[in-house]
Amino acid sequence: IRARLAVELTRHRAASVESVIVVEAALLLEAGWDDLVDEIWVSYVSPDVARQRLMLRNQLSEDEAKQRISAQLPNEQRLAKATVQVCNDGSPDEYRACVHKQWQQFVERHKRTSNLSAGHCRL
Repeated sequence: IRARLAVELTRHRAASVESVIVVEAALLLEAGWDDLVDEIWVSYVSPDVARQRLMLRNQLSEDEAKQRISAQLPNEQRLAKATVQVCNDGSPDEYRACVHKQWQQFVERHKRTSNLSAGHCRL
């Protein structure tokens, strides 16, 4: 998968059209693919909220939820590599609003250095 992703990213970057490529990969950092992308957006949730959500959604015991969380890369390590950090401790609407705000800031950052406009990159 990594090789194919690298080929596709290279192909798109070589095209003359200004565009944004979003790679949605939950294990991007764990897989070591962070060298393939220009920015890393990390969506994170506090361990307590993650535990509560896992218990509710997956019908896990508290110990099972803690084990699953401890098997993942800790927030601190993921956030250390993040270009953009998006907290997901709140409601879905709060999360969407935060992502939208970050996206608008992304567009503004890149409009200064390219022909990118809000019309070319929609969330």
